[in-house]
Amino acid sequence: MNKLALSSLFVLSCALVVNGASSKGRCPYLSPVHIGQHLFGGKWFEVRRAESMGESYEKCNTIEYTFTRDDIGWFIEMNSTSFNGHDYQTKSINVRQPPELRKSSLGVFVIEYQHRPTSQKVQNNLFVLHVDTNLALIYFCYEIGPIRMDLAWVMSRERVPEMSKVRIVEQKLIRNGIDLRLVDVDQVNCPDPENIRDRMERFEDRDMSDDQGGWSRDEERIFAECSQQMPEAEFAAVTACFNAKMRGRGRRH
Repeated sequence: MNKLALSSLFVLSCALVVNGASSKGRCPYLSPVHIGQHLFGGKWFEVRRAESMGESYEKCNTIEYTFTRDDIGWFIEMNSTSFNGHDYQTKSINVRQPPELRKSSLGVFVIEYQHRPTSQKVQNNLFVLHVDTNLALIYFCYEIGPIRMDLAWVMSRERVPEMSKVRIVEQKLIRNGIDLRLVDVDQVNCPDPENIRDRMERFEDRDMSDDQGGWSRDEERIFAECSQQMPEAEFAAVTACFNAKMRGRGRRH
């Protein structure tokens, strides 16, 4: 199955199929908590998520919520970022409260899909089940005919939070009747996106100025691996790592 464009938190596209837990029946309406821009907005780190084949290779996942107003009312822009082993990928989608709740602060939303059959009715499908100054719990449900797909994420303001507190928040899924297996999100040795981009640009300017055709996919992956292994290393050390790996493949820079 293909993964819906997300995050993982967890930003989904209607054109694809979720790799979450599936079961028969309608999506439940849960009891969301109240949220606000100062409490819920900004950057979060994914620390636990529902097991999903489509996201198994991703690490260092983050998501940023930006509260925005247009002629309809408030909506939240969700930008999720993940590291796939050689570079960072970012996906974005908007969510809105259903019309009957737009004067409230309840954390229940409908995802705004860019491509959705007009005959398909989308119910409220994104719920904030917990939020405090450090942790948040998000539940997503999507109906495909008689089958529903479930996903969930525990997020933290810290990259590596206290796991005993994470488990307490996670238990709220069980109390809401949601049976999902959550797994850890790898947040160790996450390279700085700006450092990777800056190092690649500096290396390209200095060592690839002889018009060799730019970076291949394999070269990008190897350079990112060196940056990830030594996130605090000087540029020269990362360059030496890259050159050593490339020499081992029969190519010298």
